[in-house]
Amino acid sequence: DERLQSFAKAGFKLAAGIPFDVRGFKGIVIFYANPHADARKLRNPDNSQLIQFAAQFIGAAAAIHLPIKTAMLLKNRRPKKNWNRLRVKIMAVVRFQRPLVRRRGRSRSYGSPTMRRVNSFHQGMRRAASLVMNREESFKLLSEASTRMRNDVQKSVVDVMEITRKSVVDVQYASKAKGMKWWQKVKGGHASNSPSFNNIQCMWTFVGVWITHVILSWLDYFIISQTAGEYQLLMGPLGALTTLQFNLTAAPASQPRNAFFSQVIALSICHFLHQIQDLDRWHRCALAPAIVAATTARLGIIHPPAGATAVLFSYDSYKPEDMIIFLGGIAIAIFTAVVINNLSDKRQYPSGNWNLLHPHA
Repeated sequence: DERLQSFAKAGFKLAAGIPFDVRGFKGIVIFYANPHADARKLRNPDNSQLIQFAAQFIGAAAAIHLPIKTAMLLKNRRPKKNWNRLRVKIMAVVRFQRPLVRRRGRSRSYGSPTMRRVNSFHQGMRRAASLVMNREESFKLLSEASTRMRNDVQKSVVDVMEITRKSVVDVQYASKAKGMKWWQKVKGGHASNSPSFNNIQCMWTFVGVWITHVILSWLDYFIISQTAGEYQLLMGPLGALTTLQFNLTAAPASQPRNAFFSQVIALSICHFLHQIQDLDRWHRCALAPAIVAATTARLGIIHPPAGATAVLFSYDSYKPEDMIIFLGGIAIAIFTAVVINNLSDKRQYPSGNWNLLHPHA
């Protein structure tokens, strides 16, 4: 801190912190001292008591700042009801002043001596009030109060209208700017389209996808025949997976880490949603891919086929064995993609390392 450095350069290298608490307003006051001063004088009880009281005094001065500010704001508001109250009082004085004086004047000779003295006192007060505030002065005060109140109300109305107009203009400008920006985005950007493959690379893609799905289709047929149709290998998301593996070998979404762990997350979320009995099918099918997309994006393992898996497994109820079989199909697809892609001189899969948990290590 520059202030502490300045104190140090000035020779104040000793400090003592004294806390204060003024009705909940807490803080600490720091007292600096010269390091060459007499230590006995600094530790003297009188000096300690002095800085204790000084800290409370400084704290009180700091604590009163906010109440003063609040009081000034209340004073400057001058609400309309105060002017209405003043008007009612002045009108009451103007209307009831003379009848009260006449009524009291008629009955001043009746009653006990004590009552006569009280009546005399009230009559004197009324006479004094009538001298101080006659009808003309009352109307003058009433006129001034009404004019002041009218000016305040007009000023408040003008301020509100000005603020409203500015807000409407700001909203209109922001809406127009947002709409123009949205339309520019809809018209498209300047990014180029993806290039087409040559015939050789298209052949590698065809062979890789064909061999992978031959293996997966035979495995599905084998499982169905052995379990009498109780279990099966769902092929839909696997088609999207093999398209990524053989067409976008360098894309992060097609790497083994994303392909496997995103499917594990998708299957886990579908299994959890099926445990909620009151959740309708249509809501479950909408909720599952939304959760999977957000979770995989947050974890950095984005994989589009995982969204298809979430929709497929949330639509109908599948057993844990079906999910395990599906993960086995994912592993087979990853294995065949690694073997076939790396046979080509211009392909490499995976493009990163094999550290699945920490791919950048």
